[in-house]
Parts: sequence; C-alpha cells; structure tokens
Amino acid sequence: MKQIFERFKLSLLFLVLFFNSLYSQVYNEGIVDENTVYTFEGEDYNEIESKKEMIFSEIKINGSDTEGNVLNNNKITVGKEGIYRITLLSNLPQEEVKEMSYVINLNSKEAFQAKPLDKSGKYYFQIQLKKGDSLSFDVIKGIETGKKGIRNRLEMQFLDPDLIKFIDNH
Repeated sequence: MKQIFERFKLSLLFLVLFFNSLYSQVYNEGIVDENTVYTFEGEDYNEIESKKEMIFSEIKINGSDTEGNVLNNNKITVGKEGIYRITLLSNLPQEEVKEMSYVINLNSKEAFQAKPLDKSGKYYFQIQLKKGDSLSFDVIKGIETGKKGIRNRLEMQFLDPDLIKFIDNH
C-alpha cells in the first residue's frame, strides 16, 4: 500500500510539472509600465548669448494621464510632484555631437551640463521634481543655428511605481 501511495505522489508531481511547463510555454509573464509619456518636439534653436535654447513647439501625450506637463515658450511646467525619467535628443551631425553639451535648466537656473551619451546625441537622466517646477534645455559648443532639418526631441515620463504592474499574457 505504501508503494502504491508513493507512485501516486510521483505521478501527481510529474503531471503538475508537465502541465506547468506547457503553461509557461503558452503564456508569457512580464512587466508593463503604464506611465504616461510626454513627447516634446521642435526645430532649431533660439540663440541667447553663448547658449542655444532648444525649441519645442509640439507636445504629444501617450497614455491616460493628461493632468501632467505643459509646454509654454520652450519651457515645460511639471504637473505633479515625483521622479521623472527624461530623454533628450537633438539630431545633429556626429562632428557637432562630439563638441556639444546639453544644459538642463530648472526654474530658469542652470541645474547641470552633460555630454551626449552616444553618437546620436542622446542623453537621459532621472530627476525629482515638484509640481510647478519648470524645465528648459540649451545646447552649448559647436552648434550652428538656422540649419534645416535639426529636430529636438524630449521624452518625459512620470515614474509612479503603482503604475508598473506584473501581468500574464504580455
């Protein structure tokens, strides 16, 4: 009787493992970030002293949170307090990207300068912001204004841990 019970337990364990492996092959589990992404785009720069202010004229919102950020005169005003992931890109020729630096301004004061992280001119960072803070972006060194086809792009995403979910069937 004991032997039959042991075989039954092994058979049951084998069936559970077998069906579990079938389930894992059919269903992928993953993490989905439902945070809203704000995309700001524009062309060229306004030349101000030794800096060139990046022009942003369009805003696109990808997500359901529309109480967020506002674009006004190349400044982005933050809609709610929290941590933001920001990606900045200006599609300049590689020789200009090597020479340039981004200037990140917080509430009309320079917060920091940074070199692009790759040859494409991309730079990204995370920052803690308060509701009502304003951000603007400049470029210094090696940039000519008035060129055709220079596009500025900025993506801004509020990082709310409650909007990052673990789901099935991703």
